[in-house]
Amino acid sequence: MVDKEIGVVTADPNALVRVLSRWDGWQTVEVRLSDLDEIHWFQPERAPHPLLHAYVSSGRFPAAGTMLHDGDSRSAQNRQRVCVLKRHTIPGLYAALADRASDQRATASSSARVPLWTLRNVLKMVSGRVPRS
Repeated sequence: MVDKEIGVVTADPNALVRVLSRWDGWQTVEVRLSDLDEIHWFQPERAPHPLLHAYVSSGRFPAAGTMLHDGDSRSAQNRQRVCVLKRHTIPGLYAALADRASDQRATASSSARVPLWTLRNVLKMVSGRVPRS
């Protein structure tokens, strides 16, 4: 029965996710799942390993709550990077977010890499030599 409940929660864009402005911070705010943009892995300074992060537009923070502030000018921007900790999130929901972040990482790294054979062929074409098939 728990698995069914978790599955429903992960599919619901209105599910609430608790976020922090810093991985080691204390101030939390709950935002809707659909308010999380660009879910990604990021390792902040002094963090033991990469943690799940996302961006939330300042207009998406609940009216009753306050926008998470660090006391610096970066937190007053239109978008704020927030941290999603595993211990504050329903397991099925966290797993779904982690999968999305991993998919983004894989897509970014595969598109950033160009196979070596392609670079060689481009260099040969530029230099006037025809590459071998």
